Amino acid sequence: MSAPHPSTACRRCGRETAAGRAEAEGVCAECRAGVVRRATPVAFGVAVLVAVLYLLVLAWTGALASPNFVVFWLAVGALLAFGAYKVTRRVAFDVIRARAMRSDPG
Repeated sequence: MSAPHPSTACRRCGRETAAGRAEAEGVCAECRAGVVRRATPVAFGVAVLVAVLYLLVLAWTGALASPNFVVFWLAVGALLAFGAYKVTRRVAFDVIRARAMRSDPG
């Protein structure tokens, strides 16, 4: 006979979750998805801000006037915006998760 799989309670909502399904902090997938949902708009806003600032710098320096490297400079801008999105989403995720865990009474 095999022993039943142990379950753990989510540290945020208290729902029972299979022990292997909770992340290292003991948060269920639904709570983690909620934190990611809250962090994504913040990251998107920062990425748009970085892209707009980058385009302003390109326009100010005149880099878009030369047709030789326009695609290169736009690709660099897209990579900068994507990097800003990924980093900001991770930082916002950690901040929101830390605040949620701290504010819980349990």
